[in-house]
Amino acid sequence: MSILNTFHSRASAVALHQDLILEVETLLQGRYADALAVCGDQRIYVLGALQGEKLKVQLLDEFRPGQWKAKILEIMEASTRRRKAACQHFDDCGACQIQHWNYDYQIEWKHKMLLQLLENSSLGPKVQELKIQIMAAPSEYFYRQHARLSIADNKPAFFKAGSRVTVGLNECPVMSHALFAYACEKASGRETSSSMRILDPIEFEGLSFEFIQGNRIPVSPASFIQPNLAVARMIGHKLEKICSESSQKRLALDLFCGSGNFTSLIAKYFSKVLAVDECHEAIELARQTNPSIEWVAGKTDDFLKELFERPKQPLDFCFLDPPRNGAFRAMEDLKNLKPTTVAYLSCQPDSLVRDLTRLVKNDHYRIQDWIMIDLLPQTRHIENLVILKIS
Repeated sequence: MSILNTFHSRASAVALHQDLILEVETLLQGRYADALAVCGDQRIYVLGALQGEKLKVQLLDEFRPGQWKAKILEIMEASTRRRKAACQHFDDCGACQIQHWNYDYQIEWKHKMLLQLLENSSLGPKVQELKIQIMAAPSEYFYRQHARLSIADNKPAFFKAGSRVTVGLNECPVMSHALFAYACEKASGRETSSSMRILDPIEFEGLSFEFIQGNRIPVSPASFIQPNLAVARMIGHKLEKICSESSQKRLALDLFCGSGNFTSLIAKYFSKVLAVDECHEAIELARQTNPSIEWVAGKTDDFLKELFERPKQPLDFCFLDPPRNGAFRAMEDLKNLKPTTVAYLSCQPDSLVRDLTRLVKNDHYRIQDWIMIDLLPQTRHIENLVILKIS
């Protein structure tokens, strides 16, 4: 057994399946490893560890020369930020990654990861004076009302972290009680299934839901829906405030609009709204909600190019909520259309920073507000809403 000191490390030989005692130096944003310790020129990545903890670990795999994956055998000195995970499946299920962290620390860590990303990007100087606001979830448990699941041995199941092996669930503290009960009902009598999308049968009774102030939105299990409706409504209220403060309320765009939950809010404040999404089923559902909106089924890039060829109209507001890979190809067309205000809701910080870098290039736009949103507590997911104004 070797004793590692990450702050006074010397070159040290390590071997597969060797047990080590080490102190964790750094927390990471990686998908399958939480923390890093250093032994000489060897880097050891430990799943489930917290900064400052003293651990006994076993080396599992040298996935690159001098870089090892390790598992915890014993926590010798635990961090004060560690807590007992609420779910019996936490050690196996890959759906939650940081359930063993205090919730305040989850928020602190996400904020720190976002700041590091910004500091290491060309956006850094443009956001130095900006105070990032934080929108925490009103509840860290039982918040999820929409889920995509597998089935294993007559039970709803998620995948293990980093694998296609399923974990049958006896409980799930992040799904609403009604959603988990419905998932168990759907899984009963079925041994295996590749996947199923399900909605909370109470919240989405009749395949529609009340979003904000009587706005009832039709949905289908295939539609994109924010899985945490409580936080989605908080985002909606913020969006309403932004729209109400627009100096002109003529034309607005909603890009990647889905079935139109945010579009209906925007339409309350602007004379004309154009909304686009690639999902034809979602657009058909959206047309049922508000036929006064011009709904377009198609690619956002094609829509923006076509819009640029139309007779010019002053564009006062643009909201976009793209998928994880962002909207990089649309940024140049959006700059050419010159909306006065842009509100960008993102589920992937890396693609958001990449897209905003293009939008603020040559000071075409300035970032006015940045809100970090904890949409999915117990996970590493970081949502952001960024408000930009034309220069």
